[in-house]
Amino acid sequence: MRKYTLLAFAIFLITVALLSLMGDDAQAASQSKPTGEVRIVMPALWNEAIDPILAPSGAIRGLIAIYDQLVGGTPDGFDYSKKTGLAQDWKMSPDGKTWTFYLRKGVQFHRGFGELTAEDVKFTLERAKSERSVSQTKNYFKNNIGKIEVVDKYTVTVHSTKAPIPDLISMVSALYDSTEQLIVSKKAIEKLGEEGFARNPVGSGPYRFVEHIGGQYIKFEAMENHWRIGTPRFKYLYFQAVPEEETAIAMLARGDAIWCLSPGPT
Repeated sequence: MRKYTLLAFAIFLITVALLSLMGDDAQAASQSKPTGEVRIVMPALWNEAIDPILAPSGAIRGLIAIYDQLVGGTPDGFDYSKKTGLAQDWKMSPDGKTWTFYLRKGVQFHRGFGELTAEDVKFTLERAKSERSVSQTKNYFKNNIGKIEVVDKYTVTVHSTKAPIPDLISMVSALYDSTEQLIVSKKAIEKLGEEGFARNPVGSGPYRFVEHIGGQYIKFEAMENHWRIGTPRFKYLYFQAVPEEETAIAMLARGDAIWCLSPGPT
């Protein structure tokens, strides 16, 4: 039997559009409650890591359900957006050695871990270049990012080690297919520990983590009002491993799954 393949979540933003009432409808969406569930099936669940620094780059297409990005992107994926990321503005110094990000106010982490602030951004970026990180851009962060400074509660400045870093904006944005720009809760990691956080991650996205059954599925639950998209359409979102092509096709035919299919070998 021919093996089926996924586009590695390459059109996950389209999936999010299916799950949510977005854009100008966000306020209206926040007046209703999410119902039902939706499943995205695939042959395997990346490496099953839900902690951004432990996950491969392709996992971002799933992890953006529970984490917010530092710098957002436009719907077509070709430009940065000051509306869809945590940074509502940014600027680079004339010499290209410093970037300053201005965060939007009032973004809340899940499970009562408080407001997302510049301290969380600093913590996330420093963590991305730590020894624990397996990120594909870990070396870029280690070699190019020096001091990270919290200017105030909603402003963070990133300094280069030596040379200009004009490409930093890309590396921490939705335009780059990696996970470093997914901001984690400093308080959650300090309370739960690294291993505890890896098992029970805390983000600020439209969904929160609920359950992970190894080799089977990862389950998320909708937040009733997210700052960017309002209320997601579905209450539960599953990423489910279904190795058998015939089973996956049957799930799709019944309407039990959303499935991104690509021809060719796995």
